[in-house]
Amino acid sequence: LKQVSISNCSSIGSSAFENCINLQTIEFGSSMITDIGSRAFYNCISLRQFHSHVTSSISKAAFMNCESLKSVNLSIFSSDTTTNFNNISSISIKISNNTTIIPNIYQRSCICELQIT
Repeated sequence: LKQVSISNCSSIGSSAFENCINLQTIEFGSSMITDIGSRAFYNCISLRQFHSHVTSSISKAAFMNCESLKSVNLSIFSSDTTTNFNNISSISIKISNNTTIIPNIYQRSCICELQIT
């Protein structure tokens, strides 16, 4: 499984793509993703980018160990956990200015460039 195209979807459940080590891209089309469950993309080591129209909540460890993840683009973002982007060496996170970020959302082994637009 290298590419996934999702339509008419509002949430991604816990562990939905966990350990899909060959997954590189996910396309949402016009879907408005509101919630991403815990460990949804955990250990998706080939995932390169994640762009979503709207994301209001990302649960614990959703993108943990996504070593190849370099670009995250979210319209609205709120998170209450601290391990979403662990073990990612370098990442660019772009979010809107209607955003709540809880400190330490990215930590341990993560060099992050955060851009609020």
